[in-house]
Amino acid sequence: MTTFLQKFQLGSEILCMRSKAMKARRVASDMHRDYCPGVTGLCDAMKPTNGTELLKYLRKVDFQGLSGDRFHFDENGDAPARYKIKHFKQVKERAYEWITVGEYIEGVLTLNMSGEYCLMQSYHAGSNHRYRTALEIGR
Repeated sequence: MTTFLQKFQLGSEILCMRSKAMKARRVASDMHRDYCPGVTGLCDAMKPTNGTELLKYLRKVDFQGLSGDRFHFDENGDAPARYKIKHFKQVKERAYEWITVGEYIEGVLTLNMSGEYCLMQSYHAGSNHRYRTALEIGR
């Protein structure tokens, strides 16, 4: 029997895998366009693929994934930092749910500070990070 937590984790993993497949397809398509113009299928110029050249194409990837999030690599070659902040909340007696109470996306921390979630306003962020509440975003 699959638990709620297992279903949640599986859904996240599937979405991640689909985004990775999209990224790989985009890179292969871009390389094929440049190395094999007008050729259907893999041409000799891409057999075998040069790792250094492949890395250049990987770092140029910039697209919107299936989740609606923009995917790209930063100047260090890292994927964007993107986290959902979840709270395992009791919603009724003996019933709990994972509730999204915020997110951290590329240096911006957004928290839902409504009474329903009643999060404390303590946080630590570096000088180059911004902090916004869900209420501020709605203004």
